Amino acid sequence: MVAVTQPVHFPRQRLRRGNGKRAILKKRTVHFDGRRYRAPVYDRSRLVPGDVFSGPAVVVEYSATSAIPPGCQARTDEWQNLIVEVHRVRTDPR
Repeated sequence: MVAVTQPVHFPRQRLRRGNGKRAILKKRTVHFDGRRYRAPVYDRSRLVPGDVFSGPAVVVEYSATSAIPPGCQARTDEWQNLIVEVHRVRTDPR
């Protein structure tokens, strides 16, 4: 069975310069590549279009948790998608 539906249009929001600090809930110890880091935990629903921050970080929301590794950058776009840019690739041969 196939159902026809109307397309969903998400509103495009204006970008502003931000660093996501208003969305930080707490800091936690996280592990990446065998190293310990003290990382901020962001509330996904409080990030706004234009927020940009670097890893290590954790982003939590009702249905998912996103880990942002060290050397990576996360940003929220005009549709509130979380975009993660990888700036460093693991070189450890393990």
